Amino acid sequence: MLNTGRRVSTWMLSAAEMLNAEFDTFHMNIEEDSFVQAILNAGGRIGYMHLGENNRRPPGRIPAVERNLWALKKIGYQGKLTLETTCAAWWRDWQCLFHLA
Repeated sequence: MLNTGRRVSTWMLSAAEMLNAEFDTFHMNIEEDSFVQAILNAGGRIGYMHLGENNRRPPGRIPAVERNLWALKKIGYQGKLTLETTCAAWWRDWQCLFHLA
């Protein structure tokens, strides 16, 4: 099981160059001490980033999201960012968070 950024990075160094990892902040909340350090450890091996809070609400209610985005920028992440939420009004919440409304 590859459940930390360091394990992903170590394993992928010996794997084919075509492999990338999906990082999911909901699950990272369980396994990682630091999201930022996990992202930096995995570096360019992240191919897909799944965002969500520890309660499945839209990201942004906890300041850590901003640091996660900083870390993704630092490693030059160019992949997709997806959002999973159980909130029926997630779009309204997302608009309020980023002043899009």
